[in-house]
Amino acid sequence: MDTQLPGAVLQPPNTLVHRHGREASAYDLESSIDPTSAAIDGPTPVDIVHANDSGKSTPEPTSAPAQLGTLKTTIPPPPIVFHTDAVIILLRILLIFFLVPGVSLWLTFALCVTVNVGYTTFSLINSKPSNETILYLLAFAFYLHALQRVVRSLLRTALRMGVSIWRCGFGAGAKDMWPGRWVDHTIMKWKPWVLHMLCLPSVPDDLTGDLPAGTPQGTNKALTLGDLSIDKLDPHSPHAKFFIRVEWFKLFLLFLLFLLVLAGPPLVLSVIDFWTAVGYLCASYAFASLFAIAVSNLCARLYRIGRYLRELFRNEMEHDRLRAMYVASAGFDSKSKGEGKDVAKGQVLNIIGNRLFWGSIIVFVSSIVLNSMRVYSTIAVLCGVFFLFGLIVRCRWYLPGYSNLTSVHQYIENVLPYDGKSAAPALVLFVARMLYDFCGIGCLVALDIGRMSIQSDVPERWKYFVDVKQVSNSVLASYAPTFFAIFFFRDALFLLPEKLISHKARVPLMVFVTLAMLALAISFRASYALYTYSTTLLIAILSLDLRDARFYWDRDGKTSGSSVRLPNIRRAHRTSLVLLFMLCTALAVSAIVGVCLNSKVPPPRDNRPSFLLRNSSVLPPFCAPAYPYSSAQPLDLHAFASLAEAAYEDSPLAMLAPTLSRLNMSASLISVPVTGDVHFVHFNLSSSGNSSPLHIISIRGTHGLDDVFQDIYLFSSPALLRFSSYFGTFFSLWPQQTLAQVVRLLYRYAANPALTYFFSVEDYVARVAAENSNVYVTGHSLGGGLALLTGASVNVPAVGFSAPGLASSYLAFGVTDKDTLMTGNVNTWLDGDPVPTLDGQMGSVVVLPCGTETWGAGCHSSVRIIERIAKLCRIATAT
Repeated sequence: MDTQLPGAVLQPPNTLVHRHGREASAYDLESSIDPTSAAIDGPTPVDIVHANDSGKSTPEPTSAPAQLGTLKTTIPPPPIVFHTDAVIILLRILLIFFLVPGVSLWLTFALCVTVNVGYTTFSLINSKPSNETILYLLAFAFYLHALQRVVRSLLRTALRMGVSIWRCGFGAGAKDMWPGRWVDHTIMKWKPWVLHMLCLPSVPDDLTGDLPAGTPQGTNKALTLGDLSIDKLDPHSPHAKFFIRVEWFKLFLLFLLFLLVLAGPPLVLSVIDFWTAVGYLCASYAFASLFAIAVSNLCARLYRIGRYLRELFRNEMEHDRLRAMYVASAGFDSKSKGEGKDVAKGQVLNIIGNRLFWGSIIVFVSSIVLNSMRVYSTIAVLCGVFFLFGLIVRCRWYLPGYSNLTSVHQYIENVLPYDGKSAAPALVLFVARMLYDFCGIGCLVALDIGRMSIQSDVPERWKYFVDVKQVSNSVLASYAPTFFAIFFFRDALFLLPEKLISHKARVPLMVFVTLAMLALAISFRASYALYTYSTTLLIAILSLDLRDARFYWDRDGKTSGSSVRLPNIRRAHRTSLVLLFMLCTALAVSAIVGVCLNSKVPPPRDNRPSFLLRNSSVLPPFCAPAYPYSSAQPLDLHAFASLAEAAYEDSPLAMLAPTLSRLNMSASLISVPVTGDVHFVHFNLSSSGNSSPLHIISIRGTHGLDDVFQDIYLFSSPALLRFSSYFGTFFSLWPQQTLAQVVRLLYRYAANPALTYFFSVEDYVARVAAENSNVYVTGHSLGGGLALLTGASVNVPAVGFSAPGLASSYLAFGVTDKDTLMTGNVNTWLDGDPVPTLDGQMGSVVVLPCGTETWGAGCHSSVRIIERIAKLCRIATAT
């Protein structure tokens, strides 16, 4: 219990001095009291005195035991505050969760763009199998390389932010350095755990002021206990007003926080419903994470550029270091993984050999996949040559006699880390980069010229919707050398000797060239959604980077002026990798266990017949003759399923014979134009009960490899985005309109609308609907999805079977009338079919039990759907 004696004062000893050199304050006095030492050493650090009538204080000597007991009664107990570590850990966990959706979205967007660009390349290769095939493949590889570098940079930024959050505090691990440049410390300056100051009421002793102004000090002077309160600021300190404002600001923030927590949700829910609020919150959370990573990456790049250009402008950087910085900024200054000649020699050539080695493999595999699993001999020979060349370069030290060619080594080999002393590696890299960029941009121009040649096939409605703009071949051809010249001049500024241009003169030229490259790429990309402009924009973003060479921040194990020591960063890095590995392992194990349990241990089943089967007079609603459309009688759901299956058959009328006999109908085939894209069949059905004939257009689903690629092209983006919900984006909780706009943007700026091959069936259905009244569209799987899209676009009824959902992709496919999509289609599938779950469903749905199969291809079969409908509806003539 805190007991204060009336009139008692405490006298500080003469030796009490703060560790920072200032005089002792009230907060230092408590730590100086040592009753044990007072009893042993004789002089007491604190004397109890009484004030007399004159206001002066006279000391009252006491014995050591008495002093010890008195001191225990006059020192207050420590104040109770929030646990700092708990608050820090909570903030770290929340901030790590904040980064997860951003990483997932960046990876998802990259995969979606890759699929769209890959399908464009695939379509051009298959439509124009000629000598341009190799150009299209190289353009695809060049685009993917630029995209991979940008995404890799963003992921590294997210990883650094995560490591920054989870790493230990400064003060230990002096040899640990950030693996990069000291300017990467820009992100490290973001220390979110300092926010604990907002909720801790106490102030550390380092923040307290000096003793009260005018307070007498010395052996015979003392302070009152009221001035020495342990939980108050020194009221006479020159810093007191500032810290009082800080305390009030903290209390004000706490008040706002509690007010937001208590009053925020009711106010929001009074305006919008609960799930809408959750959806907008999840979408805002994911996009905030996405932009936080991008902004942090951009700020780090700009900070690096500014610092190094400042050093260059002040002539504080030698030319060797600038040359080495060029090699490092290009990504050819990696860390040595061992000692010895085989590792320490020729790092630049090693990386070139690795890229030739793996690049030839990637191009060869891509050519097979994108060429409908066919191999072009020309591509195979070229890839084989580059593969062997890369292998020879990478393993050159194992060649007999190469180690003795010392005259060759001085020109092409360099000792790690590269210090810029020899210009040969930088010049080799410069020539290789120029050839690579020239070939890459030229191939992209060829890809865009081929893409523009098929843009005329896009219907007028789609041209308005996707804003297709024609770009002349001359503009495309002139853009490539212009951008290449800018890129050439920028790289040359790093390598030109000082005799030609001073370091101070390089700075404005570097700034001008970099900004010109970025402005040119942005302006063209904003005007024309072509792959050439998209790739050059990625290259321009990557050019916003200057990195110091490893030699200048890791020389002899010591840190130079271009690096900073970040303690325990390696431990945090290993911890992050271990956590990531554990997460991936847990996902893989859970998937394997789920598949094994699903295949080995059947779920419990009730062998009793269902209610509908026990009651012969009761049938499901979908068995009614008027279902799904009364205007289509006598066609029922079973008949539509049979019509969808008939599109797969070589003799569709023979397959429909039992169904037509059951319904007492006759059918004939109407010839349709052969487009080479989607396959569909036009049935003309007539019956005695229906005066006007029924026109049924049945669209075939996935049948060959071309259809598989079309499936991936059409539905991969919504499927990947929904799959990202399992990795923190909560995409499935976003508002539906937001989902549709995101997918639409992906298709608008990365896809090619001319390759969406249901234009032909859409135009055909529109012509038939203009001439006839009873027109219906049906299909299974991919055909079912196209049937639903066509029905919503042309405004005719549609019946799909096992069709993918359209909740996220309807805007991307030009369907603006959402009400028609909700009310004018019916989708039927079997429980356990994975295809309808690729996207959210819109409109009427019928989900039937699959039977013995529980998941997979067995539940996706159109024949299986017909059998299940026939059994549940007691149709005896099912096929």
